[in-house]
Amino acid sequence: MTDIEGRLAALEAEVTELRDRESIRDVLHRYCRGVDRLDTEIMKSCYHEDAYDTHWFANGPAHPFSDWVIAEVLPHARTTVHSIANPIIELKGSRAFVESHVHVLHEIVEPGVEPEKEVIHQLTECRYLDLFEKRDGEWKIFYRHVVRDNLQNFRVPADDPGRVPEALGRRDKSDPVYAGFDLLSRRPDDVRVNFFEPWLAGSSD
Repeated sequence: MTDIEGRLAALEAEVTELRDRESIRDVLHRYCRGVDRLDTEIMKSCYHEDAYDTHWFANGPAHPFSDWVIAEVLPHARTTVHSIANPIIELKGSRAFVESHVHVLHEIVEPGVEPEKEVIHQLTECRYLDLFEKRDGEWKIFYRHVVRDNLQNFRVPADDPGRVPEALGRRDKSDPVYAGFDLLSRRPDDVRVNFFEPWLAGSSD
């Protein structure tokens, strides 16, 4: 192998590794969208068909887990927000070990409490320990092990003046994210200037 051929081979290997890492990060981020939008199809697309998930409140095959958690568990929260931080990816051939920090917010309505008055914000700090495998050129999770590091509950008033109904996210395919490149079609016709002005004026009395 000539010097140029060696350098090209090294460059190709480096590009392949960068592509693999980005593909893995894309799976992690896509998983969060699937969970928060209650989109079973997206959630399942992050796992191989024979994948296993250890979430501790439920352990088992990942695809049935996805069906169950979206149909039976997550709807009990008024909204959820999952975000991934600090993914550390170790590559070894067609496998990868990935540790990701996960910040989770569940907005929960306590039984017997009017949701218009007070809600519970449940904040969970956990880590996803994932074993990924590249099959047919595609990276997906084949084992997930969840580690919970912290859990806190906060009671908060529900009468947020900034809770504009039209701006709220949806937990189905009516959410604006599904518009994708057609997002401009969602642009409102009315122009609002200083929406908070009436509220600010009232609070100064």
